[in-house]
Amino acid sequence: MPRPQRTPQQREGHYRIIAECLVKGWSQNRIAAYLEMSVGQISHDVKVVKSRWQAERHELTDQYVSAQILEIAILKEQAWDAWVRSCKPREKNMTRKAVPGNEEIKALLTAELRKEERDGNPAFLAEIRGLMERQAKLLGLDRPTRIDVNLLRAQAEEYARELGLDPAEVLAEAQSILKISTERG
Repeated sequence: MPRPQRTPQQREGHYRIIAECLVKGWSQNRIAAYLEMSVGQISHDVKVVKSRWQAERHELTDQYVSAQILEIAILKEQAWDAWVRSCKPREKNMTRKAVPGNEEIKALLTAELRKEERDGNPAFLAEIRGLMERQAKLLGLDRPTRIDVNLLRAQAEEYARELGLDPAEVLAEAQSILKISTERG
């Protein structure tokens, strides 16, 4: 006899329990036995839970990126302001005082204002460039790095041989790790 349909509240409760079990490292078979549900239903629910986790992770990542972009904008504005100030002439007040006992120097007691022309501090431009690079990276504007797969494969085979390992096994393990990492997205 088919199991009765779950209410939305029951379904959400199952999702919470399944999420807790997944975090604990439980298998789908163990979760199914624990909840007295079919493995097929648990498999479906696990997909829903993982999809929600991924959506939450993307949302958190988007929020983090937005906050970082805002901070970068503030820092760039401050760096530009500092650059502009570093380009303006600097004014220095100088006072010459007389040495006691020297009548000629006493007459030279003067105050003068000197203006020094400045070219600007290049450290501010370097900071702005670094901030722009970070911003482009956060926004994904940089081109991806090209990798010569054949060269990488040859290097991996060479390292495996140097370590006394079977190159085919090492490459197979690398491919399985890559597959797992791309599935986790």
